[in-house]
Amino acid sequence: MYFQYNSRVAGSIKNQMKDLELAELIRKLLEYNTQNTSNRAGGYTLPMLLYIKNRLEKRGADVKIQEYEVKTEIEGKPTTLGGRGNLIATIPSEARKPAILFQGHVDTVPDESGFKAKITEDFAVGRGAVDMKGPIAGMVRAFEILLSRKKDLAFSPILLLTSDEEAFNFSGIKKFLENPPEALSEVLFGICGEPTDIEAKKFLFGAAYFVIRVSGKQAHSSATLTDNAVENSVPILRSLMNLKKELLDRKISSAGGSILNLGLISGGEKVNQIPKECLIHFSIRNAEPIKNIERLLGEKVMRISDKARLEEVFAYDPVDVNLSKGALLVIEKAFNVNKMRLKFSYMRAFSEATFLNNSGVNCCVLGPGNPIYAHAEASEEKVNMDQIEKYTDVLVTMCIINTKPPVNSFGFSS
Repeated sequence: MYFQYNSRVAGSIKNQMKDLELAELIRKLLEYNTQNTSNRAGGYTLPMLLYIKNRLEKRGADVKIQEYEVKTEIEGKPTTLGGRGNLIATIPSEARKPAILFQGHVDTVPDESGFKAKITEDFAVGRGAVDMKGPIAGMVRAFEILLSRKKDLAFSPILLLTSDEEAFNFSGIKKFLENPPEALSEVLFGICGEPTDIEAKKFLFGAAYFVIRVSGKQAHSSATLTDNAVENSVPILRSLMNLKKELLDRKISSAGGSILNLGLISGGEKVNQIPKECLIHFSIRNAEPIKNIERLLGEKVMRISDKARLEEVFAYDPVDVNLSKGALLVIEKAFNVNKMRLKFSYMRAFSEATFLNNSGVNCCVLGPGNPIYAHAEASEEKVNMDQIEKYTDVLVTMCIINTKPPVNSFGFSS
């Protein structure tokens, strides 16, 4: 028998869950404006992180804030933005125990509507409710409960909250991984709390962002023989749309093919001027290695024009998360105890779990909320309150399950 679950602990946690003011925590998190985009100032996450730090320290946690700055260009001017950081929280303990990492990001996509977040009996609604302040509220609540149950811990939780997931090329998680805490080497597995409707995601699509720069020659629009960059981009666009269908039809695995999205086209300065440049921005959620995608782009798109140049902003391979036998058993037991069905599947949206996996921390994605609402209008971004509470139960249960002594890098003996 691998597990022995303490029903007394489970019962007391259930009762405590009913007393927690979960709605108030979510309401407070939604009040903080952490909207973020790479082309303007924003992403000021530090006030929200300091609020969480204060909450956890009052309950006895060790909490560190890792502040950093990002350098960018706004309206053509070099700019340095501060007011951001990462939060790392642990529970003080004399006994060395394997750890479980809870990870999420605190910045959100922008919202221009001015919609004011609200909490109803059933839902939290507003910018960031799904992506991902609702999941973060569940993680913070779970961490607080575990602080009050230190004597029952089988695994030590580590809470990692990052910034700049929505902009500035994932600066937060990269900054954290430059100098991670020693406790990270003791992590059995990680949970990235991106919204999945509490369905575990083990195969994680990669992500790539490309720009095709199409050139022409600037001239007055009255000229008859022209080299128009926007017109030169038309065959490129046709080829991209053909490639989009081909990628989707390539059944690499049960997860299906890769998804190409044409996101932004810009070119020209004035309507009476022939444009000298046109930029085509597109992303790919790749189910296969990025080298295959780059080869197809070269063969199917770039070869048709000597006026085009491909630039790669970022590119990451897909990840099939290598959870140990012990990690799988802990996750399965936590679902069973809470009378929930565990199902592993794939995730097309990109997350910071990829960076953790590439750094040696085996991390699946699991969080409350339907991902289709993640970047919806603020008035339509909503997460079910009951689902957040169930999520909190699962995270707590993971850390209080008793196991046999771990062997082989925290795998478990049979």
